[in-house]
Amino acid sequence: MKTGANQSCLLFVFLMLCICFPAFADDDLNLDWMPIPGTGMVKPVQPHEPGRQPPGPEGPGIDFGYLVVEVSPAGARLSIDGEERTPGFYQVSVGPHLLRVEKDLYHSYEKTVAVGTGDTKSISVQLKPAFGTLAVSSDPSGAEVRISGIRVGTTPYKDEKVRSGRYRVSLNHRWYDDWSKTIVVKDRETTRVQADLPPNFGTLTITGTPSNVSVTIDGKPVPDARNVRLLPGHHRVKLKAPHHFPAEKTVSIAGGKQKTLRYTLKPQQGAISVESTPYGADILLDGEKTGKKTPSVLTKVMAGPHTVKVQKKDHQPIEARVTVENGGVEAVRVTLQTGHRVAERDGVYVLLDNGVVRDARTGLEWKAGPDKDMDWNEARSWVQNLGEGWRMPTVDELEGLYKKGTGSRNMTPLLKTTGWTVWSGETKGSSVARYFDFTNGSRSWDDRGTSYNDRAFAVRSRSDG
Repeated sequence: MKTGANQSCLLFVFLMLCICFPAFADDDLNLDWMPIPGTGMVKPVQPHEPGRQPPGPEGPGIDFGYLVVEVSPAGARLSIDGEERTPGFYQVSVGPHLLRVEKDLYHSYEKTVAVGTGDTKSISVQLKPAFGTLAVSSDPSGAEVRISGIRVGTTPYKDEKVRSGRYRVSLNHRWYDDWSKTIVVKDRETTRVQADLPPNFGTLTITGTPSNVSVTIDGKPVPDARNVRLLPGHHRVKLKAPHHFPAEKTVSIAGGKQKTLRYTLKPQQGAISVESTPYGADILLDGEKTGKKTPSVLTKVMAGPHTVKVQKKDHQPIEARVTVENGGVEAVRVTLQTGHRVAERDGVYVLLDNGVVRDARTGLEWKAGPDKDMDWNEARSWVQNLGEGWRMPTVDELEGLYKKGTGSRNMTPLLKTTGWTVWSGETKGSSVARYFDFTNGSRSWDDRGTSYNDRAFAVRSRSDG
C-alpha cells in the first residue's frame, strides 16, 4: 500500500508540472525513463548514444581507466591488445585488455586485465628465464665443441645462456675418437659435461745413422723424429742426409701402439789420390792417420768436404781442402818445404819451433840475440856466428817492427827482449853506428862501444834452418 501511495504521489507531482510548465513534457527535452530498482518507480534520465557506456558512479562522461605496466628484465617487449608499447602508464577504454610480454630466452607472459570506469590497474611482470648454463670440458682439452651440429668453440667451453631444451653435444679432436652425448638444459640450472676422449693415434720413433738425417712423413717435415704422433693407417717416411743416398719406407701405425723405425743410409763415396815431393810423407784425413804414405789413393772416402794433411820429418806440413763427389776421384799434389813447425802466432808474425820469428807481411825472418847489454862490436860478432844468411838489420827494417802499444817493447812479443834499443848494421866512420829506439820509435847514432840497454837482432830474407 505504501509503495502504491508513493507512486500516486509522484504521478500527481508530474501531472502538475506538465500543467504548470507545458515545456516539461516537450519531446525537445529528449529524456528517457529509467526504472528505480526495488521501488516500481521510474525517473527521467539523459539518453546515451549507441555504443557508448552510460555514466558510471564516478560521474557523468567518464568512460576510461588507466593501465600501469612495468616489465623485467630490461629489453622485454610489451604489447597491449596486439599493439607494441613501452613500459609505463596508458589511458585505456573501459573493458578487458590483453597484455603480452616476451623476450628471447625467457618464458612469455600473457594476461587479460579488466579495466573499469576510472580504474587504475598496476601490473608488474617479471619474466622467468627459459635458459640454463652449459659447461663442457674434456681430457685432453682443445677439442672442437658442436651443439646440435653447430660449432661453438673448443674445450673448456661455457655458455651461461643456453635455451632450455634437449641438445646433442659432440666433441672432435684430431688425435682422439669422436665423442657425443644427448643432454638436457633446464631453466636456471647448470648442466656439466665431462668427456674423457679415447686416444686414436700411434707413435713412431725413428733412429739410425747418420744422426743428421732429415725426415718427412707424408710429405711434411718432421723436426723431431724421436717421438712422432701419427693417426692410424699407412704413412710414407722419407729419409735424407748430406752425402748419403736417400731412403723411403712405408710404415703402418695402429692406434695406441708404439713403433720404431731403424735406418742406415748408404753413404756416397769417392776417392782421393795424394802425391808429394819428396815422396814417403804421411797422409792424414780429417785429422786422423790413414796409415798410408805418398803416393797413395784413399778409397771409400765419403762424399763431401775433407781436409788432407801431408807431413814429413824436417819438412813443413801442408794441408789441402778437397770436396769429394760420389764416384769421383780428387787429386792432391804438394811440394814439401824444409823448415820448422809453427809454435805460436801473433798477427802477421809466426814463431817457429827453432826460435825464428817470421814476418808474413815482408817475408823477413828475425832472431833476437842474448837478452843482455851488448855494444855494436859484440852484436856484430853474435850475428856473424849465426851464419846461414843472417845479418844485422837496417834501421828501416827495425822501424818495420815498431808498433806503439804492442807487447812490452812496442813490438811483437814473439821477439823476447827486455832492451829498448837495437843496433843496426849501418855505420859512420870507424867509431859510430846507428840504432833504433823502441821507446819512442826514433833512430840515432851512438858510439860503437856503448852497450847500455842495447840489444842485437839478426834478420834474413828466408830460412834455411
